[in-house]
Amino acid sequence: MSGRYNSVQKHIKDIQPNAEYVHCASYNLNLVINNAVRGCMEIQHFFITLQELYNFLGNSIKRWDLLSKFTSESEVTLKKLNPTRWSSRINTITAIKLRFFDIIKSLSEIALNSKNVDERYEADNIKKNCLNLNLCCFVNLCTMF
Repeated sequence: MSGRYNSVQKHIKDIQPNAEYVHCASYNLNLVINNAVRGCMEIQHFFITLQELYNFLGNSIKRWDLLSKFTSESEVTLKKLNPTRWSSRINTITAIKLRFFDIIKSLSEIALNSKNVDERYEADNIKKNCLNLNLCCFVNLCTMF
């Protein structure tokens, strides 16, 4: 949209030379948040853990069904992290906060009962990362506002 040679900005400038292109305030805020997070390893680790959790449970129908068994028919379910829209990440964090114990139960059951050694190991690692005090604090802090 904002290119110089063949974009909407260029076409508008051709029609009206006095028109000024201004970035969307939401987009600018998103860029600021992206840059701020890049400098904080704890927050990066937090979001990596959330994405690993979603990938692990979401990439297997059997594991997703196990999680669904614990969450019953709740409308709140895990969501994939959106890499560009920070405002949508609150949905993921809220789902994890509301379903935290169900997620831990699911990971525990997989770690104890799975026949696949790699699956047990991965479930145990993700569970340890989820029980990390920093992750719990970040989830609660993010959903306070």
